[in-house]
Amino acid sequence: MTVESFAEHPPLGHSDVPDMCHAVASGISESVNKKEASNTDCAKNK
Repeated sequence: MTVESFAEHPPLGHSDVPDMCHAVASGISESVNKKEASNTDCAKNK
């Protein structure tokens, strides 16, 4: 998952969480604490 702040990227700063076609949560990211990306191979975890 990638999250960006609303101030830097307005289209990416919104988030919604649907459950059974109903919104159960929504919000705007005000700030993001960035860290180095981990080198995880998702195919190995299956």
